[in-house]
Amino acid sequence: MTEAQFELLLAATREQYQELRAIRDALRRLRGISYALYVILVILAGASMIWLGLTWLALRDVQFW
Repeated sequence: MTEAQFELLLAATREQYQELRAIRDALRRLRGISYALYVILVILAGASMIWLGLTWLALRDVQFW
């Protein structure tokens, strides 16, 4: 392998490394977003359960028939 070939191989390896690093960073951001969405969904589910419970308490004595 000549020195020029080695330099080309080294440059290609560095470029692939930079691309993989960018992909890794993007995946980290997506993981952070998915955690945030999960927390929001859990909070919304809890709030809806509280709302349903309060609605049931308010309407349990109402005569519908």
